[in-house]
Amino acid sequence: MMDVGRDWGLNINVSKCQLIAQPGCHVTDPTLLSFQQIPSENAELLCAPLFPGTVLDLTWAKRCDELTRATERLASIGAQDALILLRASFSSPKVLHCCIARHQQITLLSRLLTAI
Repeated sequence: MMDVGRDWGLNINVSKCQLIAQPGCHVTDPTLLSFQQIPSENAELLCAPLFPGTVLDLTWAKRCDELTRATERLASIGAQDALILLRASFSSPKVLHCCIARHQQITLLSRLLTAI
């Protein structure tokens, strides 16, 4: 990987590389050992959790708190404007990913949305 990148004029910044692996996975490659090792349950890609675990739970709780705060604020503006703002901000791909990964939390989301 490093050699192919060099052939193309690319260099990998090892200090920013992460190795996502299951706990107990033994890595022997010296290059991969130099990467920051992250358990799979804590893995994120573009600030969105990749797998169920602690990070997903924290992200979900944060988004529900944001929705609760938004419902309080949206009550003070017109219905059409509130709907547009809600759809634009809460229908983001990150939230949809959390919904798919945390399907049992859909009832909480539904309750929050019907409170609007």
